[in-house]
Amino acid sequence: MSQAKPSRVTVLAGGDAIQREAAIQKIARAAFEDGGAEIVRFDASERQTARAVEELLSFSMFSPNRVIVLDRLEGIPKKKDDSGGDDGERSKSDLDLVIDFIKNPRGDAPFVMAVDAEKSLPAALKKNLPSGALVKLEKTTAEKIRRAALKKCQDAGVEITPAALTVFIERCGDDAAAAQRELEKILLWAENGQVVDADDCKRLIETEDEEKVWEITGSIGRKDVKKALAMLHQLLEQGDHPLRILFTVTGHFRLLYAMRALQSDGVDKKEWPKRLGKPAWLIDKGLREAQKFSLDSLRASMRLLLQADMDEKGGKSDGVMVIERLVLDLCRLA
Repeated sequence: MSQAKPSRVTVLAGGDAIQREAAIQKIARAAFEDGGAEIVRFDASERQTARAVEELLSFSMFSPNRVIVLDRLEGIPKKKDDSGGDDGERSKSDLDLVIDFIKNPRGDAPFVMAVDAEKSLPAALKKNLPSGALVKLEKTTAEKIRRAALKKCQDAGVEITPAALTVFIERCGDDAAAAQRELEKILLWAENGQVVDADDCKRLIETEDEEKVWEITGSIGRKDVKKALAMLHQLLEQGDHPLRILFTVTGHFRLLYAMRALQSDGVDKKEWPKRLGKPAWLIDKGLREAQKFSLDSLRASMRLLLQADMDEKGGKSDGVMVIERLVLDLCRLA
């Protein structure tokens, strides 16, 4: 077992997914002599801060070398009445929990927090950071993403053609988060030794609009009405037809419902791609969203989606009003 160096709190500000991942790996190598560590991730915007702090205070017999990462710090609840918990009685907000830990860090695991920009860092938290804890990152360029993607494919034993790599960069640009997400999908698809060509990339990589609809689905699961409607209006303002958006949202919720049903029936997850007729990467992505809904709420969502489809196609209501009302109704179910 490696001996951890003294615990250190780090905040990574700005940058992108690739830069943050490189910084986290560097912290792991500095903290543990052999550089081997499990990266345990939590999402502050998903109200997982308390779990992150609990993990910091606990000892893992199975994985003693750990780095605890709390992502999306810009979304951390700052008030105790909106910081989650089933009973709603938590005595401190998520922000207070983090500040308390910074003032009195315990345990051996390094604690890394990530925020989209320094200006998004809560002032009270920034005030209590130890000297040198704030690390500012620069955004990755498209060329760096291209090189990183090629190396990751090579490391995974996957052959990606130059034309496919060109399509990959055309679709993802300098968006490192999108590049990381889409590359993981490609690697999952190619794990059986397939050569990745340009047509494969075009088929596998999601468009920006599709990702926005997934964000709508995720926001509904978090009951974040404001975010869900904001993403919906972005699609409408850029010219997407309400019926097309409704069709995509319906497809998402049907997938979530089917996955929850399989989970409830105890079906082995290895059987899901065959049962659902969907690739493993899409099932992994959908399952993260499905966990935010109960099976009953997803069953009820099918009725709402059917009614919205009838209203839209029947022309009895304005299409924009139909989809807006649907989002509001789905948020109430989540």
